[in-house]
Amino acid sequence: MKKSNKIIIIAFSLLVLDLSLTIYFLKNYYYLVDEGNPFILVGNGVLVLVINVIYLVLIIILSKVMDKYKTVYINSNNIFIYIKNLYKSDHYKFIYTSIIFSFIYATLISRLVVVIDWIVFGIYKGAFFTTSYFKIRDMLPLNRYDVIVGLLFFFALIPTWYLLEFKKVKNKYNDE
Repeated sequence: MKKSNKIIIIAFSLLVLDLSLTIYFLKNYYYLVDEGNPFILVGNGVLVLVINVIYLVLIIILSKVMDKYKTVYINSNNIFIYIKNLYKSDHYKFIYTSIIFSFIYATLISRLVVVIDWIVFGIYKGAFFTTSYFKIRDMLPLNRYDVIVGLLFFFALIPTWYLLEFKKVKNKYNDE
């Protein structure tokens, strides 16, 4: 199965799981929870659904673009020389692809954190607001883990992409 198809399946699954948990907890525990996304108030949540569908379409398009990217084979002794030579070359798609790679995986990880957040709430319910998990979350921007985790992973995944590309190149030249 192509990598883009796996990404699409994961993105769709996380979207359905996130929306299902959100609806379940908002309907059944409305006296305890409140949706952190202010767009949920617009049109009974229709705007959130539209935004999530647009996100899913964007993931589909970007994952297909990522599938079409071909590794640039530049013989290099280490990753720093590889990156330097890559920037000196006439190849430019690697810049977009590294950002696409980081965006896709960071948003998937972020959505997974949202699902975990709902699961933790489901385990503790009323006692959730006294847990260390909640106290730490309460200090974060927008009182959410997913925002911080998503941003951290986005910036960590850019160099990770270069490392993975360098390993492909190194393996090719080691096999020859």
